Amino acid sequence: MSDAGEEKDEEDVEETEPEDEGPDDRPALKSTIAALVRQLAVLHASSNVVLKTLGSSKVYKCRREVVATWSPPFETLMKETAEETEVQIDAPPELLEDALGFMLQGRLPSLQSDQSGKEERRHSLLSFADRWQLEDLKSTYGEMMMGRERLSAQNAASYLQLGLKHSVANISLAAADILAKSIDVKSGAVAHVITLDAACMQAILASDELHVEDEAESLELIQRWAAVDKQQRLHDVPGLLAQVRLSLCSFQCLIDLVSNLSKDPWQEVDAKRLSSKVRKVVDEKLAAVTSDRMRHFTKLPDPEQEQKLAAMLHASKSLYAV
Repeated sequence: MSDAGEEKDEEDVEETEPEDEGPDDRPALKSTIAALVRQLAVLHASSNVVLKTLGSSKVYKCRREVVATWSPPFETLMKETAEETEVQIDAPPELLEDALGFMLQGRLPSLQSDQSGKEERRHSLLSFADRWQLEDLKSTYGEMMMGRERLSAQNAASYLQLGLKHSVANISLAAADILAKSIDVKSGAVAHVITLDAACMQAILASDELHVEDEAESLELIQRWAAVDKQQRLHDVPGLLAQVRLSLCSFQCLIDLVSNLSKDPWQEVDAKRLSSKVRKVVDEKLAAVTSDRMRHFTKLPDPEQEQKLAAMLHASKSLYAV
């Protein structure tokens, strides 16, 4: 009886437990990191190269084979200094300590608040990691930064600029998604993004979070961005246009685009290449429409659909005549 009662109690507990939000991978991740640190400690115990920098007496004993796996630049450095037992790294002592602390032991420097005066140092660490292509350090540091301050439409622009500057993929992608989701071309809610540079705009246009009712709105967004400074921005328009999903544009939108390549802001676009790409899109769209009609050939044609198809064919002929 008591066993049955205990089982019933356990069932009751299970029923009242909050909904599981998914497995917590943190303990497993910590165990994995700890195991890697122990393995590295064994490797470093038989070190055969010392890393150091000017202005500091501190040295870092490493195995040359391990350092070479960190990144292509470190691999090249180890090959070029194969006959040397001490290798000097061109970096401020504190940056080298932070970077090697992570690479050798998985230890990260604590993030300082913006008011602490350490913002410049944080960017310097990312710059060092970018220069030496330490992708794990950049990615982990990016996660720490986003964990410290939640991304929002208000701070996403600065995060996007930082991520692109230092090639921090997770920051760039997350910030671009936030900004893309905040855009509403139809209502004119674009002022917060059209002041950004071309690299930022390209990341935003490439985001899957850019929800537009008609892909033509992406073209309008590019036009508004270019209008801010036509003289400086027109040469960046082709790169932005490459992010537009032409297959989702209407036939008339495609015709208008190709017909206006001599006007602002499309003058820098390769007209021949774009026209060829648009014609391919039109052919694929027409083939899809024709295939759909063939599957329903036993039904009487819908007059409205017939009119739409006729308009599409007319638009296609106009396109090919451009």
